[in-house]
Amino acid sequence: METRFCTHCGRAVDPQDNFCAYCATPVKRQEAAVAQPVPQPVPQPVPQPVPQPVVEQPEVSVQEIKVPEGSAEIPPQYTAWQAAPTQAPAASESPVEPVRSAPPARMVAPVGSGRCPYCGNAVHPQAVLCVHCGATLQQENKKSRITAGLLGIFLGVFGVHNFYLGYTGKAIAQLLMSVLLWFLVLPPMAAAIWGLVEGILLLTGSIEKDGKGQPLAE
Repeated sequence: METRFCTHCGRAVDPQDNFCAYCATPVKRQEAAVAQPVPQPVPQPVPQPVPQPVVEQPEVSVQEIKVPEGSAEIPPQYTAWQAAPTQAPAASESPVEPVRSAPPARMVAPVGSGRCPYCGNAVHPQAVLCVHCGATLQQENKKSRITAGLLGIFLGVFGVHNFYLGYTGKAIAQLLMSVLLWFLVLPPMAAAIWGLVEGILLLTGSIEKDGKGQPLAE
């Protein structure tokens, strides 16, 4: 048992006594501490998954239709889009040519621009007929690449190949350098080298178009 002491005289007091036997001072009993219960956690209910209703898919029945071999008859179960007979043209019938409308008198696009000069729609550069309006397309005479190259090598000092291709500005510059400035020696030599280089580029295919943007012919 635990020993108690008087708070007034300090002497030992019996644990069962309420007063000190020496000085008659009341002594308080020490009550045993009562253990408090520890609260236990309350288990939370686990949510159960809700079962989803199963939707049954209706079964689709497929009916197999057999057509006897060599028979041209179509069973009545076939619809028009499932089996549509193709009608071949009769041998006596002649193919009908499409009616082409006459092209207008006024041209709406220049010749060689990649568009029909009558309706203005885009056409192939080598087409001879417009697929939109049926007009006959006029093909310009294409310049020869080999001819232009040879002119550049032999007569390039005078700009003959540029006159031939339609590069008038360069041709006039080469002509002036070789004719008016012949006494200076250097300008005619520069014009000759210039024409020689352009002639080689024409023969090798590095220059592919003329002054109007048309591709050169072989």
